[in-house]
Amino acid sequence: MKIEVTAKRLKLTRVAIALVAISLAGYVAYAASQLAVNNSATVTISGGPNLFLSPGQTSTTLCSALTAGYTESPTISWGSNVAQQSTQDQYACLENTGTAHTLVVSTTFSSADGTLNIYSGGTGTTVLNGASIPSGGFALVHLNWVVSSTAPLGTTNFAVTIA
Repeated sequence: MKIEVTAKRLKLTRVAIALVAISLAGYVAYAASQLAVNNSATVTISGGPNLFLSPGQTSTTLCSALTAGYTESPTISWGSNVAQQSTQDQYACLENTGTAHTLVVSTTFSSADGTLNIYSGGTGTTVLNGASIPSGGFALVHLNWVVSSTAPLGTTNFAVTIA
């Protein structure tokens, strides 16, 4: 069987190659938008030596004095594979060794990166800002980051202050 290369077949082959090239370009553009945002977060505790965090917990952790790793200024990192249009969660135990008080939460988080929700508890939606913590009390802090579909690629750092 002999295959003849006619002008029509050559044109169809070129069209097919062009369609494959366009598809590959679209795939590369899609993959670029799914690349890691490479974000990390630094959580800073202020308010004197009475508030301490123990990062690296899970949504089911029961925070207590037995929870290891309490420190005044821990760093919480989301790692190097935070994709646009994803939801990222981190948990930390908060210990109050001072008197009872109402927590005030502030952040340097940029809205260009999405939304950062800071909750009290593992699965609930009780906002940590304004919550009371008793003397000698513990709370599970839930950092919930809804990454924007247009979050800039690269490294993003922000601070969360709990006082």
